[in-house]
Amino acid sequence: MKKQVYTSILGGYDLGTFIGFVFWALVGAFILVNIHAQTRDPLSSRTDIKFKWSTWLRDNIRRTAFNLTLILVVVRFSQDLTGRAISDFWAFVIGFSSDGLALLLNKFRIVNLIGTFNKKA
Repeated sequence: MKKQVYTSILGGYDLGTFIGFVFWALVGAFILVNIHAQTRDPLSSRTDIKFKWSTWLRDNIRRTAFNLTLILVVVRFSQDLTGRAISDFWAFVIGFSSDGLALLLNKFRIVNLIGTFNKKA
């Protein structure tokens, strides 16, 4: 029973492999976050002049949580979707592209990452 639960949760990967894939996906996501942070406008009235991770996290908490969830889901189901086991490289690509997928889902209003949508009166 316990083994079946682990197999279902981890998608047939052993725990070490799954954690390794999630690690490389998080590295990819972290690199993308840093790229986005470097392109911000420090003179904008909406941002601090000096970059602060605490401000960034507070402003992007929903987006970050959704990206982490996407990473776990895509790593877990990638073998089911593609018919092949993923590699460390593809885990990195999953993480690097997770934010783009999250923003695409937000654009089509499948999820709401920014806050409440403007409702038309």
